[in-house]
Amino acid sequence: MDSGELVATTVLGAEHGFRLLWLILVSCTIKTVVQNELGRYAIGTGETTLEAFDRVPGPRWRVSWVVGQGAPGRRKVDQASVAEERHRRSVA
Repeated sequence: MDSGELVATTVLGAEHGFRLLWLILVSCTIKTVVQNELGRYAIGTGETTLEAFDRVPGPRWRVSWVVGQGAPGRRKVDQASVAEERHRRSVA
């Protein structure tokens, strides 16, 4: 369970109470099974999950999520801009 899932399940519980508890339990069970099988595959074949998915037939997206990180409208953060922002806040 990662931090995003922890926040999402907590918010879900706060908004809907115990009505959707079954959804959280089923998703955690499925996640455990899928991660276990992907790990077994990686150990057995020596290839990563992404390499295995790359061989699955079907349409492909033309850009990867890594390229999407630099998409227009998103501010690129580098060490210089972070340092500049910290300096600006400390002076103000």
